[in-house]
Amino acid sequence: MNRFFVSALIALSTLTLSFGCEDKSMNPEDELAPNSFEATISGAVNLNVKGCASYIGQTGFFLLGLNPTEPANNGALLSLARESSSVPAVGTYQISEDAASASSRDFIGLFAYTEGQSSDTYISQSGTLTVTASASDSFKGRFDFTATMDTKTVTVSGEFHATSSFCR
Repeated sequence: MNRFFVSALIALSTLTLSFGCEDKSMNPEDELAPNSFEATISGAVNLNVKGCASYIGQTGFFLLGLNPTEPANNGALLSLARESSSVPAVGTYQISEDAASASSRDFIGLFAYTEGQSSDTYISQSGTLTVTASASDSFKGRFDFTATMDTKTVTVSGEFHATSSFCR
């Protein structure tokens, strides 16, 4: 695994998501509103979260930041990144620890969780990201991956509707 890429992913996630989010409600068709996501984390940590979904594509990387805002102060942070600056096209992508060095098509996932004075960062081992709609300024889909930290394991699954606009 490319440790530099993971460190950059953590730093960019924190920076990108520090802009905050506003409450986004569901639209009448029960589809996720733009800039929103829902996820379930199970295993060593058990959470159901909702929040803000936005992305940034820069030279050499693409970052999907998922900032949980419900429940409040949940201590969670989710990110998916790859070594390509373009919005992913409709299709299925692998999520793994080796994605940073394997292919610019695939993703690496991160789940960070803080509780009290303890902080854990789980790195994806296997899973998929399925993009169901893609445009130059937004994309939608779902994700499901297993991540580990030492001997602890979590499964992270959910859906998102991300835009290139920072959540406010």
